[in-house]
Amino acid sequence: MTAHRVLALLGVYASAVSAADVNIERIMVTAPRFQQQWLQSAGAGWSQAAPTLPSAQFTDLFRGLPGLQADPRTTLAQDPRLTIRGFGGRSAFGTRGLEFLLDGVPQSTTDGQLQLAGLMTDDLAQLEILRGPIAALYGNAAGGVIAAQARALDETAPTELNASWQSSSGFKQQRVRLTAHDWTAAVQQSSYSGFRPHQQSKRQAANLRLQQSLDEDISVTLRLDGQRDPLLQDPLALTLAEWLDNPNQTSTNAGLFDTRKSTEQLSGSLGISLPNTDIRLWQIHRAIEQFQGQSGQAITSSGGVVALSRQARGILVEQQVAWSDYFDTKALHSEFSLQHEHSDEHRLGFVNLQGRKGDLRRNEQANVDAWEVAVRNQWQFAAAWQLFGGWRSNHYRYQVADHFIQGTNPDDSGGRQFQGHNVAAGLLWQIDAAQSIQWSYGQGFELPTLADLAYRVDGAGLNSTLVPAENQQWELVYRQQHEHWKTELSAYDIRSTNELAVLTSFAGRTVYYNAARSHRYGVEAALSYQQDAYDAKLALLWSRNRFSQGEATAQLPGISERQAQLQFGWQLTPAWRISASANAQSRMAMDDKNSQFAPGRFTFDVQASYQIHPRWTLFGQVSNLLNQQYVAAVIVNAQGLRGVEPGTERQLYAGIVGRIQLE
Repeated sequence: MTAHRVLALLGVYASAVSAADVNIERIMVTAPRFQQQWLQSAGAGWSQAAPTLPSAQFTDLFRGLPGLQADPRTTLAQDPRLTIRGFGGRSAFGTRGLEFLLDGVPQSTTDGQLQLAGLMTDDLAQLEILRGPIAALYGNAAGGVIAAQARALDETAPTELNASWQSSSGFKQQRVRLTAHDWTAAVQQSSYSGFRPHQQSKRQAANLRLQQSLDEDISVTLRLDGQRDPLLQDPLALTLAEWLDNPNQTSTNAGLFDTRKSTEQLSGSLGISLPNTDIRLWQIHRAIEQFQGQSGQAITSSGGVVALSRQARGILVEQQVAWSDYFDTKALHSEFSLQHEHSDEHRLGFVNLQGRKGDLRRNEQANVDAWEVAVRNQWQFAAAWQLFGGWRSNHYRYQVADHFIQGTNPDDSGGRQFQGHNVAAGLLWQIDAAQSIQWSYGQGFELPTLADLAYRVDGAGLNSTLVPAENQQWELVYRQQHEHWKTELSAYDIRSTNELAVLTSFAGRTVYYNAARSHRYGVEAALSYQQDAYDAKLALLWSRNRFSQGEATAQLPGISERQAQLQFGWQLTPAWRISASANAQSRMAMDDKNSQFAPGRFTFDVQASYQIHPRWTLFGQVSNLLNQQYVAAVIVNAQGLRGVEPGTERQLYAGIVGRIQLE
């Protein structure tokens, strides 16, 4: 990936194409200021409205987004796991390899990890997903970008109080939101007793959003989010044999070591919109205490109790330029961005004395700095032809200071620096007012995280041999849009080198190395339909994801290579609505060696709502209607292949949503 390849990369800004039978939809991910019609937007992008009724499962938020695998975690002590086109599949917990934007603000940590469990979803209006080579222009996120946009505030709207309550045999959630002109605030509380012993959870969340227009061209948005999880019990994952015998059982170590987690997070962001310029600043504090299912007694271990405190902050400046304002050019637009992020992390580890903190086993302070500069170009050089592309330069610096050096436990202090360049380019042809086709190519990379770099096999210090995984990818995208429906077909091919693999794992020290090559290719299809009282969504995936270590070739762990999602809704009367959704996924490899596979799954859910008053709605949902025994998620490369997280049995949820106008 050399810099001179960037010189030929230009892109296109799409001009409006109007037709009576085309429902124009605009997409924001690829160009926050220069909004594009969906048919003419770069990359495999899809947008859909966020759900309007509450759901007990966080991953329901992402249903219908093509190319995305969202595994439902039934154990709330573990963060949601999202993967796109195989990226993020190696993450045992949480999400990596993709970028999540909330109102334009990055939610990932500086080293590329992502935790979304505390996100309040009732205030979201729209979700967008971007896959393919263009996603590489958004930094250390080669897999893709998911953008969530909050509901717009109306300064002329009356003050309104919204409340919701839902319950099942093991789950309860209450939420209250107050919206007044240019601000909105909410609190939420939920509890979950679980279907397995030692699975109780309590969560609390709150947020405040203030939006102020200073004049016609300047607006300011302030957002504060708080999350507190005082108790998240962890029944631990099972082996495949244990799951087949009794999926509702709990691991013996869960009771022995009282496995649980508590978290606190407070984040704030400030967005300033100026003519052709957007500025975003953010600050995040996160604290975690987690009791794992092991003692961590060995002196070289990181312990069986994790106590983590992280402070992160960042700034992103985006400048949009319409070159026709300066030169005699056709529709040529550029977007320049400059981003800096910094995080400080203090990680402690203690021996787990059957649910109590014991002796110290880890005491490290780490910081990560990231500097990123990017340009994205869009150029319509003919009536039906467009070029798009860009370049991004990334520089990262890791620094770790180890303050626990005793006996045979070495000094794991050290520092690493990484630099890389991402490039992408593509060509789009607008066939007619309802169809378009595009081809694109790009090169990107994915950094190792602090956890990946923690240990080396030959002694003390950070792992000095790890390098970023690099990838080359291309895709072909066909789109068609009409008044009542739209569809997208995409084919992709991704080849990566220097994929991470586990070299050794002993005495609590896991060492990674760059040993693997991977080849991912597949076909995705998405369809959205809405007419009169009916609506439907369909998302299909056929893929093949393989990685090679020496002569051996295996399926990427944690990834389903076949997926199908279908949603159907029917507005029977102005008051009654029913909907149903089906989800099918193929089997998943549980480790790099493909020693075992978790079986595929099929689930079917139904939901109904009844508007008893213009401001009050009753709703009910039956999840897993067929009462299937299925694997909800897999913990990749778990010790002893103890990585099966059981899915829930049939569950009935009921609730009410209402609003009261206060003025």
